[in-house]
Amino acid sequence: YENDQERGLSDITRYMMLDVAPEGGQSVGLALNDRGATFDSFTSLDGTQIRLVAAKEAIGELLPVLVKAVFEPKFDEAAWAEQLPELRRNLLDLERRPLGRQQILLWETAFPEHPYGRPVAGTAAGVAAYDAEDLAAFHKKLYVPNNMSLVVVGDVTTDEVIELATKLLGGYPS
Repeated sequence: YENDQERGLSDITRYMMLDVAPEGGQSVGLALNDRGATFDSFTSLDGTQIRLVAAKEAIGELLPVLVKAVFEPKFDEAAWAEQLPELRRNLLDLERRPLGRQQILLWETAFPEHPYGRPVAGTAAGVAAYDAEDLAAFHKKLYVPNNMSLVVVGDVTTDEVIELATKLLGGYPS
């Protein structure tokens, strides 16, 4: 759902929510991994995916940590300023490498009018124009329960999952 002026905000928002450690702490991903879960997240052309694999007994402890990180992130200007140079450097590297440039041109050419023609991670110049307020506004607009799917697989009942999801997500606006 990014428009042309929001190139890369989905990926940046995911990165800042889940991969950047709050001051004096550790990132959500590392915190979940340290508690025995397998955690991964990425942004594709079609959406952001967050995967948490954990023992049934740990879900009641781990899922609230993830839900809070997704629905109540802190987009701090100092953290953004610290991360921006690395993000820009990575995007510049991608834009300068022959295979990276080829991939960008392929998608732009194949989808000139469609969002698929925009780089998922944005551009170095575009990312530099954003600030923490832009991330917070983008998050507020799109990161609501209605725009998400929760998939649970394992030794659980439908009633257990619905009860936990209602408890964890029911207080957030749709």
